[in-house]
Amino acid sequence: IFFLTLFFPQKVFATDPAIHVGYYVGAGESGLTISGLDFEPDAVIIKSAGSKLPVLKTTAMASTDVAYLSFNADSTTTEITLTSDGFSLGTHVDVNEAFMLYTYVAMGNSDCTSSGYFCVGGYTGNGSNPRAITSVGFQPDFVMVVRSNANNPTLRSSSQATNAGANFSTGGEV
Repeated sequence: IFFLTLFFPQKVFATDPAIHVGYYVGAGESGLTISGLDFEPDAVIIKSAGSKLPVLKTTAMASTDVAYLSFNADSTTTEITLTSDGFSLGTHVDVNEAFMLYTYVAMGNSDCTSSGYFCVGGYTGNGSNPRAITSVGFQPDFVMVVRSNANNPTLRSSSQATNAGANFSTGGEV
């Protein structure tokens, strides 16, 4: 299970989060590189303008894994590699179909300490409820949890009612 957490403080910390939103047109050939972000991303979300599923790649995942932001299990074939100033892509149509327009959000400067406000991490589920994830280091305002198996990703914001969350792609409150 992988998670992203964000905290929106009233003050600026020593390391600001790095966020870059952009787009590219797929080439359909291995080695397409998106660079020039001026930071090393810790997480990238990519969505095609077509009917392809949105995907998430984080530094907490195995180098070959990519998570779908849907009911699909992780993929080991979408071929997203995070680099020192962007990311590179293989030929999988979910991220690099020839002539397809893709948008992305890249986020960096993960800091899972008490002075951080953006954290990328992972944990192994154990079925307990409630389950405290203490490795974040701060009280987040937003959490997105993406499981490695075929389950709907969920999100939770600080503006939601206690013990409430929402399915990321479809469905109602959980």
